[in-house]
Amino acid sequence: LAGVGVFVVVIIIIAIVVSVTKGRGGNGSTAETDQEMSDKIRESVGTIVTEAVLADESSAEGQALKWLIEDDSVWTQKPEDYSKDRIIQRFVLVSFYLSMAGPLRWKSNNWLQDNECTWNYLDCNGQGEVRALAFDNVGLEGQIPALVAHLKKLQNLVIKKEPGVVGGIPGSLGHLTDLQQLGIYYTSIQGSIPKELFHASSITYLNFQNNNLGGSLPVEVGQLSNLETLVLMNNAFSGEIPLNNLAGTSVKFLGLSHNKFDGHIAFPADGFASLEFLYLDENELKGSLPSSIGGIPSLRSINIDNNGIIGGLPSELGLLVNLQYFSMQYNELEGPIPTEIRDMTALETLGLGSNKLNGKIPDIQSLVNLENLYLFDNQLSGQVNDSVLNLPALKVLFLSSNILSGKLPVPSPTSLNSKLIGLYMSDNQFDGEIPLSFCNLRALQALFLDENSLSGNLPGCLGMLKQLAQLHVFKNGLTGFIPYELSVLTDLQELGVEGNELWGKVPDGLCRSVDDNEIDFWSDCGGDNPEVDCDCCSMCCSTTDECSPK
Repeated sequence: LAGVGVFVVVIIIIAIVVSVTKGRGGNGSTAETDQEMSDKIRESVGTIVTEAVLADESSAEGQALKWLIEDDSVWTQKPEDYSKDRIIQRFVLVSFYLSMAGPLRWKSNNWLQDNECTWNYLDCNGQGEVRALAFDNVGLEGQIPALVAHLKKLQNLVIKKEPGVVGGIPGSLGHLTDLQQLGIYYTSIQGSIPKELFHASSITYLNFQNNNLGGSLPVEVGQLSNLETLVLMNNAFSGEIPLNNLAGTSVKFLGLSHNKFDGHIAFPADGFASLEFLYLDENELKGSLPSSIGGIPSLRSINIDNNGIIGGLPSELGLLVNLQYFSMQYNELEGPIPTEIRDMTALETLGLGSNKLNGKIPDIQSLVNLENLYLFDNQLSGQVNDSVLNLPALKVLFLSSNILSGKLPVPSPTSLNSKLIGLYMSDNQFDGEIPLSFCNLRALQALFLDENSLSGNLPGCLGMLKQLAQLHVFKNGLTGFIPYELSVLTDLQELGVEGNELWGKVPDGLCRSVDDNEIDFWSDCGGDNPEVDCDCCSMCCSTTDECSPK
């Protein structure tokens, strides 16, 4: 029995030793190893953050350190795998979480639980190193901490639709040599782009659109030889665009719209070998469009609307045979439209509205892919060739507010297959009758022929245009009745026939349609002796061009 008693005592002692050895982690951690790990964590973290910051328990860094030492359950399970790099990675992520209002604002997350590679909004490579952080309307608030730059293997950092994100772009991100995609957009960040950022030479995608950024675009952007996408739209950037520097990159998409960039557009003779999309609209650019633009045949889309560009269009535009979209509306362009534009056979949209272009519309029947032609508000003259109206892919023809004259262009016999939905010929000097073949444009939704010198009747067959929503023929010399056939246009929203020599009573059927569909209907039903008897018009005009509600 004495031997049995000794054996029991030994078992109890062993149990006590095992219990003490387990510590808080339960897997071999002791008070001694706890202290060793605490020292290791402090030492590792101390290589990237000062002691003063870590000692401040109100700081995100101080709180992150405390959590790692006192509350983190990961390292206690297998402390031998908790390397310095792993400690720093986990510390940086926790600091980010705390400084960006994670515990209070994030919509849903599992941060501070288990292995960090399982946390929402991030991804790790096969070695357990964070390679991507992506936040989209999660609820981030605060400034992006510079510590993110210590995620050495980070390739993608995207923060979008996070209006609570403020402050500036950390220059320290330039230390991320593996960084390929950086997108911080639709946030409230402000300030300028730090030059140090462009040390991250692996960047291919850079997007800072829709923020409060300003200042110039640093010439150091040219250091990003791998850059393919640069998007800075909707900010307040100013100064000249460093095109000479950008020419040496691999940029395909250059989006600088809606800023305050000024200076001239100056493309170098060489470079931009890959540029496909160029968006410079809504800036303060000046000077002329250089002929060197013809040396970038890779271009597929150009928008330079709403600037101060002057001079003529270079004939070298004809070299852009891959260009599908070209728009320079609301500038100060002058001179004729170059005939070489006919060589841009891939064009789908040509926008030159609201300039000072003159001369005739050139022969463009070779533009078989053209869907939208905007030449309004210029000084173009002469007759419009029928071939313009009969381009096979044409959907919108906008020629209003020029000094075009002669007969209206006539749709071809095959116009029943026309894709035209908008025909805008207002405010010109067209004369003659409205061609009956207009009634074959069955896809037409908008027909604007107002303020010309047209004569004859308003064709009743326009009632065949079942999709017509807007019909404006006011201020012409049209005669006869307002046709009852228009009453079947159930999609009609606007009907303007005032300022003509039309007369008689508006058909009851048309009035019923006007009332049922709430059509905005103007006619010459005003004055003491109105020419038109209309019970359903929304506005009545008199011979003195005075109009008032019915």
